[in-house]
Amino acid sequence: MLVPLKGLSRQHADMMTKAGMPALALSSSSTTAEWARCKTMITEKALCALFISPEVLCHNPSFVKLLNEHNIALLCFDEAHLYNDWYLWRPTMSMAASLVSAQRRLGLTATMRRRDQQLVIRRTGMSAPIVQRGRFLRSNLLLQVVKRPAALTFGRASLADRLSAATEAKWRIARTLRMAIKARSLQGNTIVYVPSRAQAETVCKQLVLAAKDQKLVAAGAALKFRPYHAGRTDRAEVEQLFLSQRGVVVVATIAFGLGVDCAHVRVIIHFVRCWYFAHLFWSPYSILVTILAGFLMRRTGSQLDIRS
Repeated sequence: MLVPLKGLSRQHADMMTKAGMPALALSSSSTTAEWARCKTMITEKALCALFISPEVLCHNPSFVKLLNEHNIALLCFDEAHLYNDWYLWRPTMSMAASLVSAQRRLGLTATMRRRDQQLVIRRTGMSAPIVQRGRFLRSNLLLQVVKRPAALTFGRASLADRLSAATEAKWRIARTLRMAIKARSLQGNTIVYVPSRAQAETVCKQLVLAAKDQKLVAAGAALKFRPYHAGRTDRAEVEQLFLSQRGVVVVATIAFGLGVDCAHVRVIIHFVRCWYFAHLFWSPYSILVTILAGFLMRRTGSQLDIRS
């Protein structure tokens, strides 16, 4: 399976291993020992599933040759919509799809727009595939969109505008904290999506300070706040904390989520305006969206299955 993110590869491999099926994940950060083990298992036909990044295939022609020599039964494309969304800045995805000689192909995604379907089919090397679409919304999801005044001012803003924006920013933090406390009472966790690394750090600090407020300290004491973005070195620790404990609030960029699969996500908040509805399922660009559900929205919303 071609997987665009390392965290997601690890998640898939762990899940299949726990189910009793030998599986490995390879990425640019894999060790020499992991590579050797993978090649041995392929040669001995002891490997059931391999989760690998497109770049690994493109930069390792000898490994591609090894795979093709052992007749891959099924080539899967996880997050298949990215073969269109990331086509320009990550061309290795389509290149990797063309390197593997597997005839049977399967594309999986939960966020593909109908207008992109044919492009994805072409870029994954499929021919006249069977397309199956799941339900768009499910009964265990609650969506709430709250339109609020601006929390930022630009240019020569008046004092009144600046005060209004500051008040709105405090309101968002307070509301987010209340929702996180509610999620904790339901034995769940919270994800707060922000558009930048700097905001991930800032919003996390603001939530910590708000939890120490005299009126919220008792309820917020059990919450654990963590920032998460591509610039941090503790991402694996944050992922493990989120998976293993309750009452965790992760303030993150879009880097968080694809490698996390757990049933105790209760609230997801997006701090940014959305430009079209699909952003609610893939990119964190909505004004304020709360999803009280057992799984992440993109894992339980509309699902697309393309089989060749």
